[in-house]
Order: sequence, then C-alpha cells, then structure tokens
Amino acid sequence: VSGALSILLLFIATAVSLLFVQAVENDNATTANPVCNPLGYIVVLKDNVSTTPKAVSQEYESKGVNVTHIYESVLKGFNIKIPENLCNSILNGLKNDLRIAYFEPDNIVSIR
Repeated sequence: VSGALSILLLFIATAVSLLFVQAVENDNATTANPVCNPLGYIVVLKDNVSTTPKAVSQEYESKGVNVTHIYESVLKGFNIKIPENLCNSILNGLKNDLRIAYFEPDNIVSIR
C-alpha cells in the first residue's frame, strides 16, 4: 500500500507541476505578444511632469503611433492608436516612461 501511495503522490505532483509550467508559458506568450486595442489607448501623464502632453505625444508619434487626441483640461495626456507591428515595443515604452502615470485601453461608453 505504501508503494502505491508513493506512486500516486508522485503522479499527482508531476501533473500539478506540468499544469503550472503550462500556465506560466501561456502567461509569458500573452505578455510577449500583446494584441493592440483597435480603439487605441488613453495615456495620462503624472501631475508633476513639466513637459506638455503635446510634446510627449509627438515623441510617440515619431515612433510610429497615431495621436488622435490631446487632453489638456481635465487631465494631462493623449490618445494613441498603435500599429499592430509596433504594439509590443510601444506598450513597453509606455510602461517604462517615467513621465506617464498610467495608460489604459480606450473603450466606447454609452449611457442608456
């Protein structure tokens, strides 16, 4: 009985570790090749940034994004659409840009 129980426990441990490895690989595949939101992204600058939203948006425009709107009253930021082939590098650039407070996918909102 002890030998059978050891084999069963070994089987369960192997199955769990394989599921864990597969989950990690799936998660890495998702982050490595993100799918760009076709509606674009809203990028919000930190409050203490002295650079204007227009200046920062022009930097990203020179990297190949399409700036569709600049926000300067309610918040400091801009809206961009990213070509699919630049998605990974632009999203990583936004994530690592110290001037940016946050960015999020743009969405259509409706009031009923």
